[in-house]
Amino acid sequence: MNTKKELRNYWLEKRSNLTEPQKNILSHQIQDLFITKFAIQSIECMHVFLPALEKCEVRTWALIQYLLEKYPHVKVCAPIISDIKNRKMNSVLLERTTSYAKNKWGIEEPATGTIIKPEEIDIILLPLIVFDNQGHRLGYGGGFYDRYLINCTKAQKIGLSFFEPIDEIPEINTYDIKMDFCVTPKTVYSF
Repeated sequence: MNTKKELRNYWLEKRSNLTEPQKNILSHQIQDLFITKFAIQSIECMHVFLPALEKCEVRTWALIQYLLEKYPHVKVCAPIISDIKNRKMNSVLLERTTSYAKNKWGIEEPATGTIIKPEEIDIILLPLIVFDNQGHRLGYGGGFYDRYLINCTKAQKIGLSFFEPIDEIPEINTYDIKMDFCVTPKTVYSF
């Protein structure tokens, strides 16, 4: 496949062929591996994406609940689109009482909440469609996360993927920010 568009279509189709039980099992395996490999007890703030279920993303709700219950000292935050035209987002603190609303893409976001500065985030969990052996991730092409990551000066950037890496994502440009790690159901990749 020679273009990002071709890769997106192929891997979105492959992901959509997973059954709901498969997605839940794989998500749980990713969560367990993440929890065992990263020192959550030593961090202060973690950003977790909320899954686009119709796009068959890794289910992160169970991880969010786990973090809120087992690590109350960790600020857990999630994205909210702040400016669609300029492709900007913020991170909003999640609490047990947080309510959610779907955005224009059908992805749940915190309805309200305290905005967390990007430079406060220690770990940022990234959605992706597929990733490569060099640590590049292929998203949906909106650039929201790449724009946000520029300001996450101390955060470890960690992708979550149902599938293992491919050799190379084509058309990488200077705006594409590499991940530090990617967690799959079987292993943690370091870049």
